[in-house]
Amino acid sequence: MYATDHEPYRTTLEAGSREAEAGKQFGRVLDDAFVGFVKGADLYIGEAQYTDVEYPSKIGWGHSSLSATVEVALQGGVKALALFHHDPMHSDDVVTGMEVLAKELIAERGVALWCFAAREGQTVEV
Repeated sequence: MYATDHEPYRTTLEAGSREAEAGKQFGRVLDDAFVGFVKGADLYIGEAQYTDVEYPSKIGWGHSSLSATVEVALQGGVKALALFHHDPMHSDDVVTGMEVLAKELIAERGVALWCFAAREGQTVEV
């Protein structure tokens, strides 16, 4: 499964609605449907453009935070997660740090999930 330019609906609909709670509730329905879309995938190529610190100032820009992408992978029970759509302002060290953090988030849940930061020219066999 490949999902680019994806942002959690519950966040954007809550922030962009005069009826914030209704937006959040409908966003949860859409987020659950998205998890269903990736459910059981051998490989979920999920966008993780922003760190969790950056994300609050980027809500509505159409891109996900690292933890949101990891959470989708965990809820969907995917076998592998490729983090991609790296912010062009991030150095390789920032991307590596995000990969390390993603692996820590996964380990905290005790789930066997292969996670890596996608790189230009990389080949993955599934």
